[in-house]
Amino acid sequence: MYPSLVQTSSLALALSLVTSAQQIPLNIPSVPEQRPIHNRPYVPEEGPDSGIILGAARNATIKLFPASTMSFRPMFSFGCRESTFNTITLETDVCLSGDYYLSHNMLITEAPICPDGKKSTMAYYHQQGCGGEIAYRSDLHGKGIPEYCLWGGHSPKEWSMIFRCGDGTEDMEDRMSAMESMETGHQIAVPPPAPEPLHIFDDVAETKPEDEPTVLEEPTDGIVYTHLFPACNGRRVGGHKPMTVPVDRCLTIHGFGIQFKTPAVCNNGTRAKWARFEDSKCGYGEISSTYGLIDIKDSDIMECLSTGAIGDAEKVSSMSFWCEGFGNVTKPDPNAPKEPEVPKPAKGSVSESACGNRAPFFNHPNTDTCVDLKTDMMKIYSTGVCDNGTSALLAKYEKKGCAGNPASFLEVNKERGNLEKCLNFEGTGSFALWCDGKGVIGPVPSNPGRSKGGSKTSAVMVVVLIIFAGVLVAMLGAWAWFTTDLRIKVQVSHRRDAENSVLLTPSRNCLVAETAVLLCRVPASHQLFVHIIVQSFFGHLRGFDLSLSSVLAASLKTVRYINITWGISVMSAAVPSRWSKTIPLV
Repeated sequence: MYPSLVQTSSLALALSLVTSAQQIPLNIPSVPEQRPIHNRPYVPEEGPDSGIILGAARNATIKLFPASTMSFRPMFSFGCRESTFNTITLETDVCLSGDYYLSHNMLITEAPICPDGKKSTMAYYHQQGCGGEIAYRSDLHGKGIPEYCLWGGHSPKEWSMIFRCGDGTEDMEDRMSAMESMETGHQIAVPPPAPEPLHIFDDVAETKPEDEPTVLEEPTDGIVYTHLFPACNGRRVGGHKPMTVPVDRCLTIHGFGIQFKTPAVCNNGTRAKWARFEDSKCGYGEISSTYGLIDIKDSDIMECLSTGAIGDAEKVSSMSFWCEGFGNVTKPDPNAPKEPEVPKPAKGSVSESACGNRAPFFNHPNTDTCVDLKTDMMKIYSTGVCDNGTSALLAKYEKKGCAGNPASFLEVNKERGNLEKCLNFEGTGSFALWCDGKGVIGPVPSNPGRSKGGSKTSAVMVVVLIIFAGVLVAMLGAWAWFTTDLRIKVQVSHRRDAENSVLLTPSRNCLVAETAVLLCRVPASHQLFVHIIVQSFFGHLRGFDLSLSSVLAASLKTVRYINITWGISVMSAAVPSRWSKTIPLV
């Protein structure tokens, strides 16, 4: 049976994939994005089958890229990608030292081979000369010789590295100690110059992280945390934000612990040193003989550094990131006499009411300011202090508003015996506390402490109080009208010409027809007078006469029949119908 077209295509695709897989070498490592695109260092295999010929030693091959201008770069930063680099070879047991920031600018492209065919041991130091504490060892914890761009994180200003071969010592610690005691050669790392920038984005402000100081033209400030307690736990001095400290500036330390978030960098690119002082003024620029200058190591960054124990008299009271020093600083002479303090400018203090039998009210005029007088007597408590520290003079003017020139000057003080004494100002219209006279520009208010809007505020308050009182009276009147037991007493009288009035009562000529209606019978020729008295719990509230036209209900030739109907209002004699109230007659 012949294969179909689909089966033939699938078979051809499978054969092509197998052929491609055989052509791809399986020993090439993958290259992540953050890894440099250079070849990883070649490390020979050990053992009888490795093909290594004894005595065929090989030097290390290293690429040196331009020196970094940054003492710190993140671990994931891209590096070793520049097109300019120096390729050097380094023999085993030869120390390579550098005095620039080793920050993502070195790549080991070929590891060395020892004469016995074994792997070499790489050691990296944070100082020159390959001595002291080892920062990195390739024979610990399976680290191996780095195959990535060196290094990430904080970089020291001075560094060194070496590839050592074994001396027969089995123990690693003894082996490294024996290697360090051996005669070691030295080689200086010389990187290529940095490429000239293109100056494309010179006008664009580039934002950098605060912990990435740039060492180009100006020094970089340091960033520190100061703590109240030596353990750097609990409360910080100055809040939770870090403090920025420029180089060669003094920082007073109030706590007992300090942390360096970012060390300061000097103008020449070196890391500033830590200067500590016993006093709070940084010794006025003199290095302390007790503390001196010390290097800030990478291990010191964000570590809690003590500035003294609580209660310790020798506590560090100030510090500085030291580069070139404070310059010419004049230290005060402790034996020099103290300069007298110059008094600060101050207002005067006077009172016109203090010379009477009243409580004194004080006025505090500024110097060189005109004040109009209201009386002929005044007591001066202070003439004020001028800008130069001297006491002001009292300048008298004959007219108000300090018009014209001063009529006289008077010095007021205790020596002359006129301070806080009632002085006669008869014939004086105004005065000024004179310093230079340039500011005498008219009178000041009689009450300088009172604002211009004070009178308006008082008037508004008075109006509000009056309105409130009126509302209160109206409310009390309404309460009295609807709750008080009122009674009406009506007196009706009549008379003819000048005769005596005859009082009409309900028993004589008048009849109470209704509760609030009174019918009276009087001669038509007589004048009629009606008087109504309102009685209450408080006594007589009101009495008033009704006019004749308001009380006549009917008129005959000889007899008048009077129908009197009334309503009572507390607020007005004119009684609206809605306020009328029928009240029993007495």
